[in-house]
Amino acid sequence: MASPFDAAGYEDVRSYIQSNWTHVALVDDDGNEVTRINITSDSRSSWSSGSGSNPLEATITVAGGDSDIDVQSNGTITIVQTESYRGNATSTRMAADPFTDATVEATNDEVTITHTIEHPPQ
Repeated sequence: MASPFDAAGYEDVRSYIQSNWTHVALVDDDGNEVTRINITSDSRSSWSSGSGSNPLEATITVAGGDSDIDVQSNGTITIVQTESYRGNATSTRMAADPFTDATVEATNDEVTITHTIEHPPQ
């Protein structure tokens, strides 16, 4: 019979996720990836919880005038989900987080999104 992790084991798994699932995709209401953001190096994002937390949370703030959002060229964008990836070019999704729609209509519109990864509790 399998035994559960010790507290240190759970924290190690959460630390692994924060260190390796570094990219978050913003997905629109048509299921298309709008952009993919590196949580650790993009100034618009950061981990808002530490490896001792469950769920893990990353906070991302984007604006309609950001070059990868660009509502002037792309029109209104409605973000409905975030997805975790191990890198910018990988296609294997690690986790998905659907949430209440966030709509960006103008260049000065700004939305703050919390990407949540929940994992088995201790």
